Amino acid sequence: MLNILHVVAGLFIVMLLVAPIILSAIVIFRINTRKGEPIAKVSPEHIAALQENDNLIVEDINNALTEIVARLEAIEERLDREDQTVKGFAKKGKQQLND
Repeated sequence: MLNILHVVAGLFIVMLLVAPIILSAIVIFRINTRKGEPIAKVSPEHIAALQENDNLIVEDINNALTEIVARLEAIEERLDREDQTVKGFAKKGKQQLND
C-alpha cells in the first residue's frame, strides 16, 4: 500500500514539474510561428486623423461642460434669490385693507 502511495505522489510531483515545461514550450513555439505574420502598420496620416478626432471630442466635451456649469450657476443664483425673498408679507395697499 505504501508503494502505491509513493508512486501516486511521485506521478503527481512529476506532473507538477513537467506540465509547466510542456505548456511553456507550446507557448514559445506558437510565438515563434507568429513572428512570420505581417504586423498591421498604421500610417502617420491615420494617426494624425485620430488625434484630430480626439481633439474635436475633447473640445466638444469641454464646451458641453462649460454650458452645464453655466446652467448650474444660474439655477444656484435663482435659488439664492428665492431664499432671500420672503413671500406672504407684502405691504398691502389701502384698497386691500378696506376689502
